[in-house]
Amino acid sequence: MFCTKCGKQLNDDDRFCPSCGKSTGMLAPDGAGARREQWEGTVFKCPCCGQVLDAFSVVCPSCGFELRDAKATTSLSVLSLKLQEITAHADKGVKQTLLERLRRDTSDVDDRAAALIKAFPIPNTKEDLIEFIIASAANINIDAFNEMKRGNLSSSEIAMSNAWLSKLEQAYRKASIVLDGEASFAKAKEMYVSTMKKVSSARHAIIRFWIALGLVWVGIILFCLLMATVNS
Repeated sequence: MFCTKCGKQLNDDDRFCPSCGKSTGMLAPDGAGARREQWEGTVFKCPCCGQVLDAFSVVCPSCGFELRDAKATTSLSVLSLKLQEITAHADKGVKQTLLERLRRDTSDVDDRAAALIKAFPIPNTKEDLIEFIIASAANINIDAFNEMKRGNLSSSEIAMSNAWLSKLEQAYRKASIVLDGEASFAKAKEMYVSTMKKVSSARHAIIRFWIALGLVWVGIILFCLLMATVNS
């Protein structure tokens, strides 16, 4: 045998290279104390030239080969399938009464779907993290956070928007740790900041409305007082 790191010839019973110290993968006599190496993840290569590809590559940077039929991200696909399973059984569940609909109570299906979204584990890969941020932002209805407009939405839309907002915050926090400094993270950050600004603006819409209404009434009162003073 030869060391895979430095090339030095090894004895049959060597567990570590006597030259560089790299593990040979041989187990100790009692099976304990052995150093092991484990490879995780998948390396994607260009089918034309074999160049290792970065995430979201659509063209090989080495030979220019156009990549097609790329697989969807795994974690988001799993979440989508689980949500479809829940909504597929919606008609089999207990239907809401008229009173519950008037009170805008969420159904059991909505509660289960929202709980699944909030509890679904955030992935570790760059592709999945970016896709989670994009999907979460896209599934948020900003009107769900506006007290003046949410009356036009169903309880399901409001519940799902809150769940996706929670998932957006989770995915962004993890991405800010895992992908800090990545070029792709800059775009994800831009989308996150834009979405959160819209949500914050929607939440404060009712406050702006009452402030504007108050200013109108103050103006009317001042105008009336001014007219009374002039007439007197």
